[in-house]
Amino acid sequence: RLDFCALPCARTPPLCAPPVQPSANMSTTSAVSGPMLDSLLMLGLATAWLLTYFIVCAFNGKLSAFEQTAADVPSSVFALGGVFGMQRPLLEIIWRTTASGLFGVAALLVCDILYARHTKARWFALHVIANVWISILCLPDLWYLASNPIEALTQTSVNHWPTSLVFSVHVYHMCFFRNLQWIDWLHHILMVVIGAPMLITGEVGPLMNFNHFFMCGVPGGVDYAMLFAVKHGWMEPLQEKHYNLAINVWVRAPALVATAVLALIQVHVQSGVVPWVSTVRVLLMVLAVWNGLFFMERVVGNYHVCAYKARLEQDAAKGKGGAGDGYDAIYTTEEHLSGIVPGVGVRMSVSTQDLQMLHGTSNGGANGKSDPYPVDGATSGVTTGATNGKKVD
Repeated sequence: RLDFCALPCARTPPLCAPPVQPSANMSTTSAVSGPMLDSLLMLGLATAWLLTYFIVCAFNGKLSAFEQTAADVPSSVFALGGVFGMQRPLLEIIWRTTASGLFGVAALLVCDILYARHTKARWFALHVIANVWISILCLPDLWYLASNPIEALTQTSVNHWPTSLVFSVHVYHMCFFRNLQWIDWLHHILMVVIGAPMLITGEVGPLMNFNHFFMCGVPGGVDYAMLFAVKHGWMEPLQEKHYNLAINVWVRAPALVATAVLALIQVHVQSGVVPWVSTVRVLLMVLAVWNGLFFMERVVGNYHVCAYKARLEQDAAKGKGGAGDGYDAIYTTEEHLSGIVPGVGVRMSVSTQDLQMLHGTSNGGANGKSDPYPVDGATSGVTTGATNGKKVD
């Protein structure tokens, strides 16, 4: 979404159908909701938690970044600094991270009870709120890397709260939602159960939160907000897919590849890194690149398949038998060239079987339409995935 949340989290449904229409049994909150009202509610809940966090940090006297205290002095859960990279005892690091994660789960539970469960997109609403928390807490490290990258890459200390909140949102999804898809479990296990502990062990400093900002922060938060809008009928599904494609191709994937490049540079600018930590960092580089490119590929493919199916339905509605006005003509042959660079093409293969399956799907069932955004669908994190249309409580 080195991270480790994205999923995305993976969650963009693969089908193309109209937004869910309001039903008679909608809750009162959903019935009176609107884009402005729901945006203010989500931002209000996110801001309330952040203000509480900063107030508690102030009472603890921990508003300064990192204080080089002796290892035998207990650290604080609520602090702008953190326990990562501070040469703290292992048990203290585990406890502080776990305690912060549990506070995050409790905060999500409050947001769920007060707001999210009264909407048509419970999981999307919760993820938007969590992404706001993570994004804002990552901003200082993002600025540090942008303004003084070489110095930032030599540091190992970093605020532990963004990583703890990454744990919170994924643990909450696994514990309080049912019918998760295979892509959800792949993300939760590979990027959170395995990836996040490796990230902590790697002691990459501010680069950790740089990664979180793009993998579990703004790109995923924007897409979840759009998915929330689709579920409420405020945005067309194909429009969301188009914007999500642009976000993944031009923002999220390049940033995660850049994260791996910065991690490679960090290996050479930091001194005294033991071999096994360097090995962990190499694995983190691979995970960051895989996460960005894998889910970008899914988003791009998902959009173009849905755009093709939508055009088939439009042509069928108009009584056209051919390829319409030429928009989808490139899909009617087994092979075509995609002009990525002017004058240079990359050969792409689309089999006849694939075309027949797409055509059959678009004309089958309920006029080729199904609900890609079921109420409380079991979908998750920064960027694309699948859902089987089952309701999630």
